[in-house]
Amino acid sequence: DFLSQELYEYLDATIMMSTSPEESYRKFDTLSTQHIKQLKNLKKSLANSAESRNKNKAKEYEEELESYIPILMAQAKIYWEKENYAAIEKLFRQSEDFCRDNEVWNLNLAHSFFMQQGGKFKDAISHYDPFVKKGSEKGGILEVPAIV
Repeated sequence: DFLSQELYEYLDATIMMSTSPEESYRKFDTLSTQHIKQLKNLKKSLANSAESRNKNKAKEYEEELESYIPILMAQAKIYWEKENYAAIEKLFRQSEDFCRDNEVWNLNLAHSFFMQQGGKFKDAISHYDPFVKKGSEKGGILEVPAIV
């Protein structure tokens, strides 16, 4: 056994994206649900744990979040390829409690706002702004990741 069951399921869903996006999404959704449940449990135990155990729980929470983000982005990619940007926003809003401080999440939420245009430009700007400021501190606007 070289792959964990979760990694196997992630790769299976990723491979399936081009041939059966609906089935791929369903598989990602199953993985996502597992991670969300774990994140909720960890967040709850973080709030209840003593300070000495907080560091371990915080690290565990961050690791769980880092495992969850690729699954969320893969789900969003399925909607992106269908140009269903409102569905991406809705998907991201469901994970806002966990992801609001995550750079990848914020940048991709900004992209989904930008692509919806109209009244969503202000939302896009508010999410892009920290990246622009950070990029200008690093040496210029060219350091800011572009929409691909």
